[in-house]
Amino acid sequence: MTYVKPDPASAYAYPPFAGDKTLACRTADPELFFSRQKDPGNAAREAAAKRLCRGCPRRRECLEWALDTGQTVGIWGAATPAERARMLTKRPAEPPPDRCGTRSGYIAHRTAGEDACHRCLAANAAYSRRVYVSLRGLR
Repeated sequence: MTYVKPDPASAYAYPPFAGDKTLACRTADPELFFSRQKDPGNAAREAAAKRLCRGCPRRRECLEWALDTGQTVGIWGAATPAERARMLTKRPAEPPPDRCGTRSGYIAHRTAGEDACHRCLAANAAYSRRVYVSLRGLR
């Protein structure tokens, strides 16, 4: 999974598999997945929702969608909002693959507090040589 900054407009969109009527969550009571936090019996409903999710063939896709769109309520992919928030803090911030091997890729790595990949290190070294040569008037 790669980190994608949530788009506030997409938080209200439906997941791409929402039309699949064969999924257990589509026929279950929505209160099972979207119950209020202070309701009595909430822990039992949460456990039942997670059991349904764990048997679902689209569980991973569902969880990725919830993380990517910033869903803050409900059980998605057998994870509560608090569990998803913890997952998001552990997600590595990766520069987009098309930027790797460039100076901006190097900067993205360093900004994220990571060691730059080999391609980005090489790109940064080449950039530094060009700057040095142009400043010294050696060309």
